[in-house]
Amino acid sequence: AVLADRPASATVYHLSNSGQGPWLNVHYVPSEVLGFLRRAWLAAHRPAWEAVVRLGQDPKRAERNAVYDAVFDWPAGAPAFVARFLKPLAGKVPGLWDLTELFAREVLGMEKERIDLIRELGDRIADEIATVNDRQTYRRLFRAMRYHELRGEIVKLDQRAASQGRPVPVGFDRFVGAFEAPDGVAWDDWRLARDLVVIRLIERLADRGFFTAEDAALAETIDEEQEETE
Repeated sequence: AVLADRPASATVYHLSNSGQGPWLNVHYVPSEVLGFLRRAWLAAHRPAWEAVVRLGQDPKRAERNAVYDAVFDWPAGAPAFVARFLKPLAGKVPGLWDLTELFAREVLGMEKERIDLIRELGDRIADEIATVNDRQTYRRLFRAMRYHELRGEIVKLDQRAASQGRPVPVGFDRFVGAFEAPDGVAWDDWRLARDLVVIRLIERLADRGFFTAEDAALAETIDEEQEETE
């Protein structure tokens, strides 16, 4: 059924009378989550969303899909969803960034100003990397699993651009706006911000024909490593 435009929430009762013991789980699905799912199936986002759903399909059990299982954990589990199902498709699926923006706005509740800043950061870092064909910095940014590693790579990126007479791609204000809280410490969700920047970065670099088969293989390996450690 098509959901109405007005906000709606739902309560889902998941029960079983299995011989191993009956059980009942009750899941509350907020209106923001239902709103995202409705919009994800609209024509503008459907091809990207279908690619995400395919990624979650259980090859052995047609009735199981990890994407729809994850829905019941939103919004608390949304950052993990970004890392597991959106980031691996960056640069491979047309329209993924638009879907990611919708997800950030509807499910994560992220303000437009921060989404715009993250998009700008991804574009500016990608343009700097592509300008000097700097694959090492791209790979280190993709690998950054600690806050100081991410910050250090961005500082070096800015320093090199400035020393060679180019505008710095990030700078203090943009970095603080994306990754730090007003008291100067890292946001609790800095990994989420990193993943969103990386999604946009990859999309931009892919549009510029930057990637090789070796880059794609590396990205898949790093995604697997980060899933195990985060």
